[in-house]
Amino acid sequence: MDIFSLFSMFVDRPALALIPALIFAGCGYVIRRRRVWVAAGAWALYTLWEFGMDKRILCSGECNIRIDLFLIIPALIILTILGLVALRR
Repeated sequence: MDIFSLFSMFVDRPALALIPALIFAGCGYVIRRRRVWVAAGAWALYTLWEFGMDKRILCSGECNIRIDLFLIIPALIILTILGLVALRR
């Protein structure tokens, strides 16, 4: 299973992307590290993006071909890793 197929659950159910956003936000509130807040913000923005795509606000018709995810997913993974590293310190 590749990483892009793991993200299909967020495409199908955008509200699930709020879970990592809220976890990072809670951790950011407790430990007050900027990288953790950046990860929370990235997940929150991704949630809004997926809701917009799901409701056909950000795409007019054919949203099945999601080239945007080839840029969004790697960026989200990098920011998530940076947030997790900040949590460990």
